Amino acid sequence: MDGLQFELKQFHFHSPSENTIDGKSFPLEAHLVHADKTGHLAVVSVVFDLGPANPAVGAAWVQMPKTEGKAELPVNVSANGLLPADRDYYRYNGSLTTPPCPEQRAGRH
Repeated sequence: MDGLQFELKQFHFHSPSENTIDGKSFPLEAHLVHADKTGHLAVVSVVFDLGPANPAVGAAWVQMPKTEGKAELPVNVSANGLLPADRDYYRYNGSLTTPPCPEQRAGRH
């Protein structure tokens, strides 16, 4: 992005979605959290609507911990499988959604 290389660090889910599109909320949203070599973050958010099962979501879902919190998946799940075939996107600068909600910039300005 903007000539910088970002590496995927982790992904997680929110239900319902934290973001809306044209005022519409979605049943599930995945956040793919990336960082550049200096620690700047870029988050790719993918929203899911009801419809055919997504194999990558299913593979992660069966491994979800039973209690709230962070956990590593015992079996690798491809984050690429979370991405839609249609790669249209919105891009904006903003804050992270977890306290203390620091503002992140999307690349150099």
